[in-house]
Amino acid sequence: MQNKHVTHLIETSRVEVLKDVKWRLMVLVSLFTVLLRSEDDKKRLSKQYYSKIVF
Repeated sequence: MQNKHVTHLIETSRVEVLKDVKWRLMVLVSLFTVLLRSEDDKKRLSKQYYSKIVF
């Protein structure tokens, strides 16, 4: 009986860890996409800016 309880604890903790890792990955990915998007916006803005200067 004691053994079952221990394995159950291990299983639940594993699930929690997986959830945590998944959540962190999602946060990292979203941060990364935001950074990439902002880089894109900067490029786009600078292009518009340069085109205004040129024309």
